[in-house]
Amino acid sequence: MNRAVVPFFAVIAFIIAGCSAGGGGLTTPSVSPTSSPTSIPIGPSPTMIVLHGGGYTLSFLEPAITSGNATTGNAVLQLGLPSGVPAPSFARPVGSAISHGKVGLPRIPSTLGTSITDLVYLMLTPAANFTTGSTPSFTYTLPSGITLPPGSSTYVLFYDPTQSASGWIPVLGPGVVSGQTISFPGINTSDSFTAGQQYIYALVVASQVVPTATPNASPTPSGPGVACTTEGISPSNGDTVNITDSSNLPGGSMLLVYVYQGSTQALGGPPGLYPNGAWMDAHGNFTNGNSAIPLPASCYSSTLNSGVANNPLVIPTGYFGRIYLVYVNKPKSSTIPNPIGGSQPPSDIEPYLYDKVEFGTQTGPSARPVIDTTQVDFLGLPIELQLVASTTATPLPASTVAACSSPMPTSPPSPIPTAGSIVGFTQCGFAAAFQTIINDPTGTYGSLVTNAAWAPGQASVNFRALSPLGASQATSSFDQNYFADPSVKAPSGCNSSTPAWTQFGIIGCLLNAYATNGEVYTSQIPGTNGDGDYFCITSDNAANFIATDIGTATACGSPAKPTSTNLPVNPFKIPAVVFTNATVPAPNPANGACEYDIVFQAPFGLAYVEGTNSARTGLAFGTQDAFALWKAMVLELNYGSAFSSGTHPLESTPPLLQNGVFGSPISNYYARALHSFADGTYSYALSYDDGFSWQSGYVMIPPGTINVRINPVPTAAPYTPSGSAPATPTCGTFTQDIGSY
Repeated sequence: MNRAVVPFFAVIAFIIAGCSAGGGGLTTPSVSPTSSPTSIPIGPSPTMIVLHGGGYTLSFLEPAITSGNATTGNAVLQLGLPSGVPAPSFARPVGSAISHGKVGLPRIPSTLGTSITDLVYLMLTPAANFTTGSTPSFTYTLPSGITLPPGSSTYVLFYDPTQSASGWIPVLGPGVVSGQTISFPGINTSDSFTAGQQYIYALVVASQVVPTATPNASPTPSGPGVACTTEGISPSNGDTVNITDSSNLPGGSMLLVYVYQGSTQALGGPPGLYPNGAWMDAHGNFTNGNSAIPLPASCYSSTLNSGVANNPLVIPTGYFGRIYLVYVNKPKSSTIPNPIGGSQPPSDIEPYLYDKVEFGTQTGPSARPVIDTTQVDFLGLPIELQLVASTTATPLPASTVAACSSPMPTSPPSPIPTAGSIVGFTQCGFAAAFQTIINDPTGTYGSLVTNAAWAPGQASVNFRALSPLGASQATSSFDQNYFADPSVKAPSGCNSSTPAWTQFGIIGCLLNAYATNGEVYTSQIPGTNGDGDYFCITSDNAANFIATDIGTATACGSPAKPTSTNLPVNPFKIPAVVFTNATVPAPNPANGACEYDIVFQAPFGLAYVEGTNSARTGLAFGTQDAFALWKAMVLELNYGSAFSSGTHPLESTPPLLQNGVFGSPISNYYARALHSFADGTYSYALSYDDGFSWQSGYVMIPPGTINVRINPVPTAAPYTPSGSAPATPTCGTFTQDIGSY
């Protein structure tokens, strides 16, 4: 059956029995002997190839190249060998060493006496030189007439024409047989190919078990500045991260994964051990310091179609932090950049597409097993997330590029997500949210968006949509001091001529309104330790809100509750400046800058609002009630319901998008856009979304699986934010320990 072969590359050909090197008792049907030649891509990303021929179907993952340039090759499934190539055999020339660029292959005795039958061949010819860091992984579907003899084993043999003295090399096997399907996971081992040479993979059936290649003992380079190593963490000891990369980015893109752990002090450990948190290495260990450790997604068997076997990406139990998903495209140097640039996201100037997922793998009373997509910081990629209480969960299927219709608002939120459901953004939902933010008629939130060409000559992609919390004056003209900006349109019925309006903007309007018409608030808010009392909030119409604890009463004018340890003063003042831009009276010299986006942060606990973690000098709030009320007022400001009548906060259940809290002129346009187009309208749009479980989050105690799918990245017309960055606001000061004066 020998016949000339069309040059080809990267697809495995199955050859049916007529060319057997031995008996084996295999029955084969009569089929067309050859598939059509297929051109395949060979480049820095793994590529799945499917061939049909001779009654067989072959699916194989062509591994990413580790050296050389992206190229192409021709591949064909064929039932015979080209002239001059010896028939497959386990026999070796006496004393020969098996090495054709592969590392770790066993030395085979000169004669094994093993009877084999060749089934089908994959023949390939690359157009350029290159090296890969692993073998392909193969899945063969046999014709219905093929029956494997009892007790037989299947193997993939490899023939390198540049090392013909080594003969046929057993690379993979025994295969995993399931019905008519035989699978061979790839292994990490260096493999070099020369342009114009015909390389052959043969699927064979052997009458006995024989030795095959073993994985590299040393790391295999898999991209610029990165290496694949064996992690060694069992899925039973943590959460497996399954990644499906459907980004559809141009060739040359590489997906890197960085796993960041919060500081051990935040975990209850001693201060100073991991003051800046820690990064997980490829062995599942967290390493102190600021140096991020790149984990190429293609190195892990938990990445869909990676072709790697038995090397899952597992985050060990006992941690919380973030999983950064970062694409690089022709990095400027061999060093892959830190995805958060120390303590901040990548510079908007750098051409990196990235996003992140928060994780928690703790168990017991200190567990923080909340997983969510984090548009609270930015909307960088169309990511969908699923949490499954199984260590062997199937990855999310790949997503194909879709034609997206014009942005349309969706229905109100569905019930809070449960494990197994999917949250996040589809390609079209992402594109709609992105375009809606750009089209903000107020001209305020559109400046949060940045587009960029992903590669020279490539279409512009949705590069970054920062949240108000993540925006900075260096990269955006968005004014984080939005609620203190007198140029912002006032709510209807608001007297904007008061002196307080000039100083505090919308907060001044609220001061004026609450001076004559107090509103009732409750301090019982999820995530805080308020005691659940009702408070009447009024103001001095100048610079302070006045909070009066009225106990179980529900109307302003009710008697004030007696003071106590948690209520040292009643009523007490809440300075208006803590809703705009503020710093403690004596700022730390190392920081000094005021916090002018505190209404977008709305932190948990007894909050600091002055400076960064390392520069904080004291607590802003002296009582839990004072902080709880401040956060309740922040929720109402951001949701646009601070002027509504009724017991505040009003959003005891997720509100309707169109007819509820977003009806006010001071509503948050960004949050509305994200909620409108997210899966089930659930999105962790801003940090105050967690006040009423309106975030895209799960709760699950490990071990389990975090399924992440990166959907196709939409293209968009180039967009340049209009206007200039706002002036740095003048910082207002206040007395610490709010609630005690």
